[in-house]
Amino acid sequence: MGKVLVAYYSLDGATADMARQIQARCGGDIFELKPLKPYGKLTAYARGIPEIKTGVKPPLKNDADIAPYDIIFIGGPVWAFDVTPPVATFLSKHDFSGKTIAPFCTHQGMPLKYFEHFAKACKDAKITQGLALSLKTLKDKEAAAKAIEQWVKTI
Repeated sequence: MGKVLVAYYSLDGATADMARQIQARCGGDIFELKPLKPYGKLTAYARGIPEIKTGVKPPLKNDADIAPYDIIFIGGPVWAFDVTPPVATFLSKHDFSGKTIAPFCTHQGMPLKYFEHFAKACKDAKITQGLALSLKTLKDKEAAAKAIEQWVKTI
């Protein structure tokens, strides 16, 4: 499969759980994106949605060296049908040329712009079909594990 990195942002732990399941199936390293100014559960949308609409890319407390990796799984929750600002920051900071990018997300509705954002941000990368799991599916541990396993096999 090549050298693998699973990078993710998670607000409430759902995306972190999904990232750990992906990493358990494909190996590699796991990396949590941490914004310099954390989002709270009660303020995430009040702050995050305006940031998405205006293209704000908040600074991260940490970053990963993506150079050694061939395949990078990148995920986060869907906010306003799109990529969360911490994930947008990570995407904007790196050149993914020659990498395989496998986007994933957790959502409560529809990830309308989520995967489109990856195509724009990672122009010179090979972008796989993404995996979007609803919070309802994630609560069904067996269904979530099966969906993740099937998806990872396609990468």
